[in-house]
Amino acid sequence: MLKRFVNQEQKHWAKLLPYLMFAVREVPQSSTGFSPFELLYGRQPRGILDLVKEGWEEQTKTSKNIVKYVIMLRDRLELVGRLAQENLKLAQHRQEQQYHKQARILTFRPGDKVLLLLPTSESKLYAKWQGPYEVIRGIGSVNYEIRQPDRRNKNEIYHIHLLKPWNEREALFVAGDSVEEDFGPTVNPPAPTHIPMGEQLLPDQKHELHQVVERFSAVFSDLPGRTNVISHAIITPPGVKVRERPYRIPESHRGPVHKEVEDMLKLGVIEPSRSERCSPIVMVGKKDGSTQFCVDFRKVNGISKFDAYPMPRVDELLDRLGGYTR
Repeated sequence: MLKRFVNQEQKHWAKLLPYLMFAVREVPQSSTGFSPFELLYGRQPRGILDLVKEGWEEQTKTSKNIVKYVIMLRDRLELVGRLAQENLKLAQHRQEQQYHKQARILTFRPGDKVLLLLPTSESKLYAKWQGPYEVIRGIGSVNYEIRQPDRRNKNEIYHIHLLKPWNEREALFVAGDSVEEDFGPTVNPPAPTHIPMGEQLLPDQKHELHQVVERFSAVFSDLPGRTNVISHAIITPPGVKVRERPYRIPESHRGPVHKEVEDMLKLGVIEPSRSERCSPIVMVGKKDGSTQFCVDFRKVNGISKFDAYPMPRVDELLDRLGGYTR
């Protein structure tokens, strides 16, 4: 709300803050069932429509006895406070049940390697997984003391929600201190039902070859799969979001687009999203006359932070290969 206020009133937005705060305070909160104004004063605020109605109807203010008003206000505040507490407990219970549906219990032992969700050096408002660090000991059921030799405080206590198990295999592929969330378990595409085999193979050899194909189905399958062996973090400036309008798709390409989207949904390559970011799709023609489904990420690449990793020189690689036959 503040962002929209500033965008619309860039010069006088500070003078309009009281009206914005009034709009926030008079709206009932979903957890308590009452507005902040009613919880504080025990009555509904008099808004603009109330003032207009009083002017139209020429209502006269009726004075009340001060003692009666104080007693009525005290009873009203007591009733509102009790109802708000009950509604708040019900809302907390619903939120707890919703959280427990997807939550899983994590436990760590001394010596385990973990990742920490810590603010970055670029911005304290932007956090990412850093590490790995070593668990020293557990403190209670939700806190752990972590050894972090590269930070000012060598030993620090963190809540379990800021910890994530470290996968040793990630050390072989991930460079730097940025690690993104895992993409889930490795999913291999199903093995093809028919593989051409040489007629000169013996039955035992065909059986062994078929077992190899089933074991390494991801190599022989035409369908894409997923893996969690390696992960990649796309780092963008905090608060910067890319929202692009979709490109116009020719009518002849609408059928292939819908088919490609349905196939990727079935394979788990993509999933429905309500993200605030959006990049348009492009259908690129191929030499065989078919089309390829692509996404135009040029705007995302323009704001992404690239790793300063030196690429090897081609001429040096060719010099090292000199004299080798295979």
